[in-house]
Amino acid sequence: MALKWDARTMATGVEEIDAQHQELIDHINEFFRLIHLGKGGAGLEEFMDFLGQYAAWHFRHEEGCMEEFRCPAAGANKQAHAQFITIFRGYRNRLASEGPTTSLVIEVQQKVSDWVRNHIVRTDTHLRSCVRIEVA
Repeated sequence: MALKWDARTMATGVEEIDAQHQELIDHINEFFRLIHLGKGGAGLEEFMDFLGQYAAWHFRHEEGCMEEFRCPAAGANKQAHAQFITIFRGYRNRLASEGPTTSLVIEVQQKVSDWVRNHIVRTDTHLRSCVRIEVA
C-alpha cells in the first residue's frame, strides 16, 4: 500500500526534516508503482541505491537536529537508525546473492514502508515539542 504524507501525524516541526521525509515517501511510492507495473525487480537496485544514500545523509541530519533541540527521543532515534541500517545491509546482501526476486522486492517494499511510517510517527515527531520549546 502506498504511503501518504500526513502533516497532522508526521510533521516534526523542522521543515527540512519534513521535506526529506516527503521525498523518501515519494521514492517509496514510486517503487510501489513499479511493483504494480510488474517492474519491481528492475527498480529494486535503484531503490536500494537511493535508500542507502538517503539513510546515510538523512539520519546524520536528523540526529543532529535532535541533539541541537535536546530531544529526549534522540537516543531511541539513533538506535532505531542503527537497526534500520542493519536491516538495509541484510537486504543489500540478499540482493547481491539472490538477485531481485519477487519475494525480496515485496519484502523490501513492505518492510521499508512499515518502518518509515512507524518511525516517523512514533519517534521523529518527538522533535515537534522540542522545537516549540526551543523557539519559545
